[in-house]
Amino acid sequence: MLTGVLGACFFAFSSFSMNALSITAFAEGSGQTYTVGQDATSINEALEKASSGDTIVIPAGKYSEQIVVSKDNIKLVGEAGAVLDGTDITPTETAYAMIKVEAKDVSISGLEITGFRYDQPTTKIRPMGILVEAGSDGASISKCKIHDMGVKYTETSEYYNAHGIMVHGLPDKPVDNVSITGNELYNLTIGNSEALVVNGNVGNFDISGNYVHNCDNIGIDAIGYEYVDPETGEEVHLENDRAHDGKIHDNTVIAISSAKNMTYFGDACAGGIYVDGGRDIDIYNNYVAESDIGIEVASEHHDTATTGIKVYNNTLVENNNLAGISIGGCDPRENGEAKDCQIYNNSVLNTDNTCITIQNAHDKTNVIEKNIFIAANEAEVYYEELKDNSKGNTIRNNASNQKMRVGEDNKTFKLIGVSAENNTIRLEANAELEGLGADTTKVIFMAFNED
Repeated sequence: MLTGVLGACFFAFSSFSMNALSITAFAEGSGQTYTVGQDATSINEALEKASSGDTIVIPAGKYSEQIVVSKDNIKLVGEAGAVLDGTDITPTETAYAMIKVEAKDVSISGLEITGFRYDQPTTKIRPMGILVEAGSDGASISKCKIHDMGVKYTETSEYYNAHGIMVHGLPDKPVDNVSITGNELYNLTIGNSEALVVNGNVGNFDISGNYVHNCDNIGIDAIGYEYVDPETGEEVHLENDRAHDGKIHDNTVIAISSAKNMTYFGDACAGGIYVDGGRDIDIYNNYVAESDIGIEVASEHHDTATTGIKVYNNTLVENNNLAGISIGGCDPRENGEAKDCQIYNNSVLNTDNTCITIQNAHDKTNVIEKNIFIAANEAEVYYEELKDNSKGNTIRNNASNQKMRVGEDNKTFKLIGVSAENNTIRLEANAELEGLGADTTKVIFMAFNED
């Protein structure tokens, strides 16, 4: 029996409304603290008064404000029950984030953001909870709750997009040293986009300890190769337009699926954690369950490659619509590939479809080793989707309950029993599996008598 339930928390707060204001001045501060309701009537008034180095404390209450932080070294600290409510705010082409950061060393913590939606398909308006703009080095987003916002589908269309949190770097204006930790994102309707994403020239990022669940597209994403030339409007694939040198770890990602997303026409293909065109990123110690794909490593852009991705010590449970792990783009005519990627010491349990699917990945520098693959019920352990485009990878020393017909030194065990609870897999098998799988997998050796 497979078990494991994670619940969302909902709270009710008192409310009062504020007006929107964009702050653009820069000044040196003295480390003062401004408390909204005492030192200022709104968050934006407090920001107007504050200088670099100051802290804005936001008490419990409902604030109908859009905020632009343009002063370096500002801290926004929400106390328990502080809610930015976008229900009565309409996103526009120039104001489509509840919080926009366009300064260095800005810290945002403890805020709840909800209700911000746009109800028409468009390429120009993309509702967001928090947007960190290019050049905003040192941004920190922690212990925020972003939920029940995004797009409102009114028709089937490819042109819906929204984000919970987005960090956006440009080829000539990177974002460095970003921390996104301990946040909860849920019930986001995001069209063709992602709940939490670093896109473009974003480096040295840490995405950890977040709980992302019940969203209708990708949970956590690191993207490259999407730069659009402002003069021609054409996409240009640039090496300095890739999320890079980051860590995605210790996150819990549950129930990420595009099955009811009106931009996907019923196709269930959303990744819990995804690297699309990024490079040199470590993905480890995550738990992903009940999503279309657990972890995906690919590039969606033709003649490009996702490189240097390490996927290890993750626990992936019942990501049944496609695969526990997928590597390589799905269509070589339109997508890129994966090279120099390592997938090792993960535990993958599926009860349908496949534990690991190889798509457009066909290079010996891709190494898949020391994983435990558990294919229960109707699932399969391994699948090569694109014939020759899915061959040539280095596959060795894995353990599975079905024989892997590729690679070398793989071990086949008899599956006696398996359960998943509290982000841990308990596996009963007739073989010693020491050194294989994630360290959250408890392997119980049990002698098996065929009689």
